Amino acid sequence: MTGEDVSKRDNQSDDEVEHYERTTSLSYVGPLPPASEFERYEAASPGAGKSILELADNSSRRSHEAQLDSNRTARHITWSVVAIVGIVAAVVLVVSLALIDAGAETLGAVGSITGAVFIGLGVLSQWIHARRTERSSGQ
Repeated sequence: MTGEDVSKRDNQSDDEVEHYERTTSLSYVGPLPPASEFERYEAASPGAGKSILELADNSSRRSHEAQLDSNRTARHITWSVVAIVGIVAAVVLVVSLALIDAGAETLGAVGSITGAVFIGLGVLSQWIHARRTERSSGQ
């Protein structure tokens, strides 16, 4: 806005008249400006409103795709961990059974318990992943 001169008082000279500047700002939250702003953009540059809508749409699409990619990556990592834990648990259990068969019952029992712990860790990691997925999807 432009500056304004305040009216001169009776006891003031021309040099003593105060000068004020007034500034107005407008802000909004969201990916798109209000409809009234679209009209102003269109008046200033025909087609600007359409460009703004396309930019917002592309931004939203990219954000959604990035979230999907992130979810896919998390799922792959989780299943990889579960597979590794399962393989380790199976190997430990097989070795434990071989130790028990060879007469080393105590060592075989420790191995069996270790295998069971690995299986439990696999189940726990899958449960944690499911809970995080529920929370992130708003369920």
